[in-house]
Amino acid sequence: MIYPKQFPATTNDISSEHHFYRRFSREINDSDNVYYSLTLITPDVPMREIDFVVVNPYGIVTIELKNGRWKINRGKWEFYNVRMREWEEVEGKSYRSPIEQSTTQLSLFREFLRNHNGLEDFFPEEYYDCALFFLKNERREFFHKNTESPWIFGKDELEDGKFSLQEIIDKIQNRETRKPLDKEILNQIHEVLVKNLNFVSDLSKKSSTRDDKLLALTREQFSLISEITIASRSIVYGVPGSGKSILAGQLGLTFAEEKKSVVIWQGSPSLFKLWKDELEAMESFSKPILIHHISEIKNQKFDHLIIDQVEDWMEANTLKDLFNYLSENFWKTCNWTWFMSRSFKTKNSDIVSFLEKTPHRSWDIIRNIRNSPEIANFANQLSNGDGGESVLETLTDVQLVPVSKVDTISEKLKWCLGYAKKILDVSSDEIRVICPDENFKKSQPELGQFLKEHSISFLTLSEFIGMEDKCGMLVGFKNWQLPQTRSEIAKAVLLFRDLVCVLYDEEEENQLHLLLKKSGPGP
Repeated sequence: MIYPKQFPATTNDISSEHHFYRRFSREINDSDNVYYSLTLITPDVPMREIDFVVVNPYGIVTIELKNGRWKINRGKWEFYNVRMREWEEVEGKSYRSPIEQSTTQLSLFREFLRNHNGLEDFFPEEYYDCALFFLKNERREFFHKNTESPWIFGKDELEDGKFSLQEIIDKIQNRETRKPLDKEILNQIHEVLVKNLNFVSDLSKKSSTRDDKLLALTREQFSLISEITIASRSIVYGVPGSGKSILAGQLGLTFAEEKKSVVIWQGSPSLFKLWKDELEAMESFSKPILIHHISEIKNQKFDHLIIDQVEDWMEANTLKDLFNYLSENFWKTCNWTWFMSRSFKTKNSDIVSFLEKTPHRSWDIIRNIRNSPEIANFANQLSNGDGGESVLETLTDVQLVPVSKVDTISEKLKWCLGYAKKILDVSSDEIRVICPDENFKKSQPELGQFLKEHSISFLTLSEFIGMEDKCGMLVGFKNWQLPQTRSEIAKAVLLFRDLVCVLYDEEEENQLHLLLKKSGPGP
């Protein structure tokens, strides 16, 4: 079986990935699973994309495709730069050669799996292999003998009809010396991998199958879950993008698996619907009880209460309102875990002040595992550090796009969409256009129609809070001199992992220069 079950329609096949996707679909055994374009993003494992991963009863093989021409010159690897028409050494990468790239990638992948298995290997090291497919070189050009990882295959061996991909995988794995792995282990690995195949937070896609949800526990998160489970009361502060909701969901499942009755108060409308659909699809009899408002807590009997994404409720309510549903004694003596935005540590909130005085353990997460450094830094400039410290590699940036009186938002968005598709090769369902509120949305019927024609979601900030996606476009946010506006923009940009285009009124450019400490024309 190959995952995802359909090749992404918008992916440019400049590296022949689609060709090999089709070959794997045709040529691989039923007992083997093939995963295409796995992207690993965790603080402990630097972001890496692996072209193909093959998992079968005899282990794992990671495969990297090399569609360019390569050579070894005086012991150093060089690739042919088609645009410059000259040979160049590898620069600006975390590896010095395809060999180092492949072996490091395998090592990181093994570490990634350990992070999802209680820091233990699923199986012995000898069951891990890596391979390089050179599509424009023959193996003999590199004087490489295929006796151990990395295994190298050249264009002569990879031609259609020469060897099947199954024959190549069989050659890599020494099946005479390896005992077949237990099916339960293979199922566990499958659960980990499919959860990391797709980061798109589209609700309809997410609810259609369990294979599309994301649950990536880092070493820090695994340790945190382990500690929280033995604590009676906890407050987990975290910056946006630190994985608080992932932790909250996993904590609920962990308690449920321990046969404890758990209530999760999920304040985000989007996440509530997503989690509700996923819980209904679960076959397990032990499931957390999910509520969207604290009023639903009445008549519920439970061992532990988990709270996530209720900052809007906290802004609108007081400690007295909280006690109307759960008494002061409950918060001092019963079991609960509250996941909260780190910004509330410095806010004048009577709820937080009270909770801090109760007997509890407290955690503070400042590592941002979702956003590129540019997005996190942009949010930090607007909101006093709410973006946290990004631990990802640089991907793209925040694009600030002026809108003059003679411009239309639709015209400017056309440029943004073209830029996003060129830089990130995104599809329409990976792009969200976010506006401040429903009033702005209703005032832009032409914009709404334009986005509908391009199959792009048009949402208010409150509608998308709690979710995430690859690329975002922000429209309608005005008066950057106001702290509330800057806070809303910071919240909005931190919902996107790779690229955000922020459309702003040209008349506010001077204010942006002051805020972002820019000089010269343009933002």
